[in-house]
Formats: sequence, structure tokens, C-alpha cells
Amino acid sequence: MLCIVVGTLIRTIPFPFFLSFFFLFLFLFLFLSFVFPFLSILFLFLLLPFLLSIFPFLLHFLRHFPFLLLILLLLLFSFFGLSSRLRFTSRTSISLTKDIISTIFGACRIAPTLWAILARYRLARATVCRCTVMASF
Repeated sequence: MLCIVVGTLIRTIPFPFFLSFFFLFLFLFLFLSFVFPFLSILFLFLLLPFLLSIFPFLLHFLRHFPFLLLILLLLLFSFFGLSSRLRFTSRTSISLTKDIISTIFGACRIAPTLWAILARYRLARATVCRCTVMASF
């Protein structure tokens, strides 16, 4: 029941807000996984209904915008790279914070390019649809 309610609420959120919320959740989960492993497991179980309702919504957008999958994978690899650097070297909390902030800013630098590509893709798709409809008459 909770999955249905949360899924309905998520589908009413505009896509840019949903995407930023998704990355925020991803960042929190990855941050907790290598700082406090026990808390990350607890966090995952508390948000399991939310996760179950997010994935169909995300798959819906990935079907329409396949390049988003590539960008999601790049961001995941950047977070995992950050995590592995922290595990194999002895880091202080200051350098940990600097690495996390640089990763967030790196993701934020990608965002304007993402929205430009998204706008061009939508425009091209709408143009192709209009041309197809006009050609059918």
C-alpha cells in the first residue's frame, strides 16, 4: 500500500525535481555505505518502499531517454571511484569532505549539458513525429 502511495506521489513530481531527488538519495546511500555501513543498511530497509516505487518510474524515463542510462552509470562510477579511493588510502575527514564536495560539483557541472541534450532530443523527437504525421496525409 505504501509503495502505491509513494509511487503515485513520485509520478506527479516534475522530472528535473525527481532526478535531483534521486541523485540526492543515491549520494546519501553511498556516503552512508562507506562511512557508516550499519546505518546504510538501516537506511536502505527504511526506504525500501520508496525504492520499489522509484524503479518503474526511472525505467519509464530510461525507455524514452536512453542516454540518461549512460549518464547515471557515469555518476555511479564516479561515486564508486570516490569510495574505492577512500578505502585504499588513509584519509582524514577534511580530505573526505573535499572529495565528496568535488564529486557533487562534478555532477553539477554535467547537469546543464544534460538538460541541453534533453531539450534537443525532445525537439528532434517532436519534429520527427510531426514530419511522420504530415507525411501520412
